[in-house]
Amino acid sequence: MNNEVKPSDHESSSAAPSAHAAECQNGNTNGSELAQQSFQRCDSGAHPPAKAVASGSPAQSPQQLIDWYTRSYDSGVEATYHYVVALINLGSGETGVGEVVLGALRDELGTKRVMTLRGEVFMNPAPLRLLIKRQAVIYHTLGRPPCQQRGTVVVCGGDGTVSFIMTQLDLVRRELEDEFQPFLTASQVQQVQLHRENSAFVTSSLRDKLVHPYFTMPALAPLPLGTGNDYSNCVGFGYAFASSRSDWRRFCALCGCGVDAGAQVATALCDAVTAPCVGFDRWEASLVPLRVAQAAVRSESSQAAAEATQGAAPNAPSKVRVAPSEHAAASAGARALHSPLWNRAARPTNVANAVCLVDWAKVHASGQCATYGVINYLGVGFDAYVVKKFDDTRRAHPTVCRTRAQNKAVYGVMGIRASLRCKKLYKIIPMVCVPRPQLSGVGVAAAATRSMGSTRDFVALQLPSTAKALVLTNVNCYSAGTHPWNPKRGKLHYRPVTLRNGKVTPTLTTISSGAAVETPPTPPTPQPVAINDCAFELQTMGGVLHYTSLGIGLSTSTKLIQTDEMFVFVLCTPDDLHFPSGQCSAYTQLNLKEKYESRIESDSSVRASLNVQIDGEPMPPITESTIIHVRPQPGTRVLIRCRSASVVQ
Repeated sequence: MNNEVKPSDHESSSAAPSAHAAECQNGNTNGSELAQQSFQRCDSGAHPPAKAVASGSPAQSPQQLIDWYTRSYDSGVEATYHYVVALINLGSGETGVGEVVLGALRDELGTKRVMTLRGEVFMNPAPLRLLIKRQAVIYHTLGRPPCQQRGTVVVCGGDGTVSFIMTQLDLVRRELEDEFQPFLTASQVQQVQLHRENSAFVTSSLRDKLVHPYFTMPALAPLPLGTGNDYSNCVGFGYAFASSRSDWRRFCALCGCGVDAGAQVATALCDAVTAPCVGFDRWEASLVPLRVAQAAVRSESSQAAAEATQGAAPNAPSKVRVAPSEHAAASAGARALHSPLWNRAARPTNVANAVCLVDWAKVHASGQCATYGVINYLGVGFDAYVVKKFDDTRRAHPTVCRTRAQNKAVYGVMGIRASLRCKKLYKIIPMVCVPRPQLSGVGVAAAATRSMGSTRDFVALQLPSTAKALVLTNVNCYSAGTHPWNPKRGKLHYRPVTLRNGKVTPTLTTISSGAAVETPPTPPTPQPVAINDCAFELQTMGGVLHYTSLGIGLSTSTKLIQTDEMFVFVLCTPDDLHFPSGQCSAYTQLNLKEKYESRIESDSSVRASLNVQIDGEPMPPITESTIIHVRPQPGTRVLIRCRSASVVQ
């Protein structure tokens, strides 16, 4: 890193960490890892107690609380930048760019509104949240017309930095809700709760409606400094900082060669704070060992209680963001197993519906599985192995990964190696279970017809035989700018399967004559990617040749489904959920455990295929039979600034 810029009075003085695998050039601190740790703390509900006033004593009125936050508000900026703060990670991007942007931001916003994200801020983000509360949150005094403006938090960094700040905005909202809770009337409490529960259905006409009587949360806008920047590219802010459409002018601006860098930053900042506001889908991914899921299978008594509770409200409105466990009663009856659910007579006829037997809320709260936040994508297999090897190379030889060109070269070399090493995934991942799609659509549109009174019906899908990577994408950009999901090219590879006679076979349909015949089911129609449709895209990719053709636009991914929940069975099948913890079906024992799981330690190709990456960061690899459960992140959706109308539903 070049000469460090002196922090302002609210910043720490420790060395700046990076926020993305390819963002950090010289440090060992990984900001995306810190972002995941912050997400896990936020997900568990652990956040610092609210401090209402300077003395720490409870506020006597909402106005006292508002006055305490607004007394430090810096109004010495032009009207366009009222309620705007900028947070910059100097470890992101190429050397020297961050300092140029930092100076220009301070010229536009002043020092009080700009914070550099350094090591101490990542480890203890309380000062960051206080800055947002004081300078970006808009407060409302009862009896006065509410301000129609919305503040903006400009995030200067890569995708890891963006993910970290999204989590901090969640905490800011939670803390403010806790602080203002004593002053809310019963009707106001109901209004806030209703908005939180129906956050997924906020339409464009309602997204700016006042949802809390005392404050309005700011929206997030990126100013990309990192390497991949797929989130920023998706929402219309580009893959690298510059408002100019000319790559040459962009280079000159950041180097100070004849083009005013300050003017470039000012234009980009104005674009950020004036872009339309929209909700953004986020997801949670849990890596659950099979034995842990088996231990959480409901007894017959608690399963019956859950079904009775579901049937009590057949006409209740539905939320698309409902996991199978959330349809069930929160009963104390979900205790130990009372009956042998692994008895074949007790099994559902649809093998995929075995996932409904598990109390997933209990699993996720058990502390026996790792849970991560997902904003961009999740990958298993080939692409995750490349990410892991790139991360190892970057850490061991940081000078090799200083520029985007160097990073791409390293990725290319690792991709060639991975193509030779990684196995085809259909042998390792026999099934992926998703809610049975409705042909009328996905996401919010399909949710309108879904009843909360019935358990979700799942279907098991088989991966194509050529797949070496299974990829979930939440944005339309992947791997530094490629666009793998193209709804206009090709149909979905929709292949429902089941287990029959110890084999994975296509599902059968009974025709009028009573004969069982194999009939290909009608696949749903693929839809364009949208960041607020309450659905993600599931697809597969091949090896290095497929990725190369993707990069130059000659091919697309193999599209599987668009859905809001999935269970990826790695080295196991849904049928194993009928067995006691630690046991499995004959199919799993013969085809998965003996062939692959027993060779994880000795076979590098098996290990390579079990790598996992989230948002371009390597996660701990899978080492045993595991279920990857992806579902919507609960709570109110974060609001973002988006300049790309094509990704908004």
